[in-house]
Amino acid sequence: RRKAYVRRVDVDYYTDAEVKTDIKVLDMFQENAEGPATRAHGEVSVTTTPTQYKKIKFGSHENIGYGKITLPELEMHTTSYMWQLQEAIEAELKREGLDFAAGMKGLGAVMGTVAALYVMCDPQDIRSVPMLKSPFHRQATIFVYECYPGGVGFSEKLYEMHRDLLEAARDLIRVCPCEAGCPSCVGPALEVGPTGKLSTVRIIEMGMGCG
Repeated sequence: RRKAYVRRVDVDYYTDAEVKTDIKVLDMFQENAEGPATRAHGEVSVTTTPTQYKKIKFGSHENIGYGKITLPELEMHTTSYMWQLQEAIEAELKREGLDFAAGMKGLGAVMGTVAALYVMCDPQDIRSVPMLKSPFHRQATIFVYECYPGGVGFSEKLYEMHRDLLEAARDLIRVCPCEAGCPSCVGPALEVGPTGKLSTVRIIEMGMGCG
């Protein structure tokens, strides 16, 4: 048997695992192309491997350090909502001088927040993962998958609420008083960069066909 020893410390941060996630689409239940983007939901295989832990400061949620961990990978079959974006959106963001990768990261953060509100679940019941190029779709894709084997129906609800979900994500970012990003909208500015907030809004707008 192995033992883990713990001791009480007085610190101004908490820790969170940095996880490498691989998602394979096994079956598509529904798929609908809408302008330069496609919404879908289906069965996926999710493989997660904790790679390190990060130290996050209380209050500001700033990332103030990392530490190494060694844990086995976990595999789960579940269901996921997906939003696939055509390359034209990335090209337009570059033309506007914005950062598509930062926008996708911000989109992953805000979609996870509003998705939990819309299906009325605990934020830990779902996970939002942005991919710049999905191995299945060969396009930039946001996956919002359920953290339960087989799923419990959240992904289908998100598929049906797709338009409302995107509008809520856009509005949340717009009303947030932060300048460039914070944990309440697209994630801390230090993680999404100076244009991450605007880039996220533009991805949503173009994906919805609003300009």
